[in-house]
Amino acid sequence: MIAECIRGVGETLISGADTAWIVDEVGEQHVGRLFLKGKRLSLRASLVTAAVLLLPILAVFGRTLPKR
Repeated sequence: MIAECIRGVGETLISGADTAWIVDEVGEQHVGRLFLKGKRLSLRASLVTAAVLLLPILAVFGRTLPKR
Protein backbone atom coordinates (compact mmCIF):
# COMPACT_ATOMS: atom_id res chain seq x y z
CA MET A 1 0.00 0.00 0.00
CA ILE A 2 2.89 2.33 0.70
CA ALA A 3 4.33 1.63 -2.74
CA GLU A 4 1.00 2.50 -4.38
CA CYS A 5 0.88 5.78 -2.44
CA ILE A 6 4.37 6.64 -3.64
CA ARG A 7 3.44 5.72 -7.21
CA GLY A 8 0.30 7.87 -6.97
CA VAL A 9 2.29 10.90 -5.86
CA GLY A 10 4.78 10.30 -8.66
CA GLU A 11 2.04 10.03 -11.28
CA THR A 12 0.48 13.24 -10.00
CA LEU A 13 3.75 15.12 -10.27
CA ILE A 14 4.52 13.79 -13.75
CA SER A 15 1.02 14.17 -15.24
CA GLY A 16 1.33 17.77 -16.41
CA ALA A 17 5.08 18.04 -16.66
CA ASP A 18 5.31 16.87 -20.27
CA THR A 19 2.61 19.30 -21.38
CA ALA A 20 4.33 22.22 -19.62
CA TRP A 21 7.65 21.22 -21.16
CA ILE A 22 6.17 21.17 -24.68
CA VAL A 23 4.55 24.57 -24.14
CA ASP A 24 7.90 25.98 -23.02
CA GLU A 25 9.66 24.54 -26.06
CA VAL A 26 7.27 25.60 -28.85
CA GLY A 27 5.61 28.65 -27.31
CA GLU A 28 2.02 29.32 -26.41
CA GLN A 29 1.05 30.58 -29.86
CA HIS A 30 1.94 27.25 -31.55
CA VAL A 31 0.95 24.75 -28.88
CA GLY A 32 -2.73 24.46 -29.82
CA ARG A 33 -1.96 23.45 -33.38
CA LEU A 34 0.74 21.04 -32.20
CA PHE A 35 -1.55 19.30 -29.70
CA LEU A 36 -4.31 19.05 -32.31
CA LYS A 37 -1.88 17.44 -34.75
CA GLY A 38 -0.72 15.03 -32.05
CA LYS A 39 -4.30 14.07 -31.21
CA ARG A 40 -5.06 13.40 -34.88
CA LEU A 41 -2.02 11.13 -35.16
CA SER A 42 -3.01 9.36 -31.96
CA LEU A 43 -6.53 8.70 -33.25
CA ARG A 44 -5.21 7.40 -36.57
CA ALA A 45 -2.80 5.08 -34.78
CA SER A 46 -5.59 3.72 -32.57
CA LEU A 47 -7.72 3.11 -35.66
CA VAL A 48 -4.89 1.18 -37.30
CA THR A 49 -4.34 -0.81 -34.10
CA ALA A 50 -8.03 -1.70 -33.89
CA ALA A 51 -8.02 -2.77 -37.54
CA VAL A 52 -4.94 -4.95 -37.04
CA LEU A 53 -6.58 -6.63 -34.06
CA LEU A 54 -9.95 -7.12 -35.76
CA LEU A 55 -8.77 -8.36 -39.15
CA PRO A 56 -7.75 -11.86 -37.96
CA ILE A 57 -11.09 -12.25 -36.20
CA LEU A 58 -12.97 -11.23 -39.31
CA ALA A 59 -10.82 -13.53 -41.41
CA VAL A 60 -11.72 -16.52 -39.24
CA PHE A 61 -15.38 -15.81 -38.62
CA GLY A 62 -16.10 -13.79 -41.76
CA ARG A 63 -16.39 -16.91 -43.87
CA THR A 64 -19.24 -18.25 -41.75
CA LEU A 65 -21.27 -15.05 -41.71
CA PRO A 66 -24.40 -15.12 -43.84
CA LYS A 67 -24.14 -13.29 -47.13
CA ARG A 68 -26.91 -11.08 -48.45
